[in-house]
Amino acid sequence: MRKLFISSLFFSLLVVLAGCDKRGRNDIYPPGIQDNIIEVAQADPELSVFVLALKAAGMDTTFESLGLVTVLAPTNAAFSAIGINASNVSTALPVATLRAVLRYHMLGGSVPASNLAPGPNATYTTLQNETILTSTYSSVNAGTWFNGRARVLKTDIRANNGLIHKINAVLLPPPGNMWESINANPNLTFLAAAITRAGLVANFNSTTGLILFAPTNAAFIAAGFPDIASINAANPAVLGPILAYHVVAATSVSQPVGTLYGLRGRLMSVDLRDGMSLPTLVSGANIAVSTTGAPGVRGTANTSNCNITAADQMARNGVIHVIDRVLLR
Repeated sequence: MRKLFISSLFFSLLVVLAGCDKRGRNDIYPPGIQDNIIEVAQADPELSVFVLALKAAGMDTTFESLGLVTVLAPTNAAFSAIGINASNVSTALPVATLRAVLRYHMLGGSVPASNLAPGPNATYTTLQNETILTSTYSSVNAGTWFNGRARVLKTDIRANNGLIHKINAVLLPPPGNMWESINANPNLTFLAAAITRAGLVANFNSTTGLILFAPTNAAFIAAGFPDIASINAANPAVLGPILAYHVVAATSVSQPVGTLYGLRGRLMSVDLRDGMSLPTLVSGANIAVSTTGAPGVRGTANTSNCNITAADQMARNGVIHVIDRVLLR
């Protein structure tokens, strides 16, 4: 992840808000709120690790002079889920990385919950200058979600310079485009080798709106590729269609929103519905979604689901869902 600097970014970067979108309003709170965002967070015992993270990143004093900002604050339990707690928060990540992660949880201006565009996958630009997505559902997966993985637990916690939405997961900025994201995952080295052998690196580098169901190294081994050497020896004309069967173009998906544009280049785990049939890049070949029990997908020749073991891995040009077996047709 590239090294980014904090000083000028916080003062100059604002969310690009357009047209008649509900995001265009910038509410100013009435007088009487004395504490800024960091002081409000310090008073909430569920946000103590978040506050320690801000201090470790040298960002706690920023809120004394920062203009209006909306903070998506992960709870202590959210940090604990990725192995960060009060005792190791200052050493768990390099400072530059920690700053980038924290800035990814901040939006310029005041964005109350009532102003969040419902989506699915409405886009906002964070103070990290990366896209974040929000969706609100009323029935299946009810609630407001960011990047398909962080559900909002409490909204509109007011401060004199903005507000806080408390969330139940830590959001990680994308390491790059899809090809870079695959290469950043040590569990996807067989997949990276297959993409290279098939001559598809450029496709994963630049094509937008890709939804990739990415088989793990163990999945490739189970499918008959015992090592990377066996992938490098495989016929590219055979590997290409195998890989294409694991990719869905977001523009081809009409469910659950009924319109192609509604998914805005992503299909997150909260967007999946039981029984969905997803058209892959192999013409006429779909994969089926199951959300009963462990969520997963199934190829026409798979006898059982390929479980999604790590969902909603963001890339700048799409999203990756890691699966435990290769899709067969």
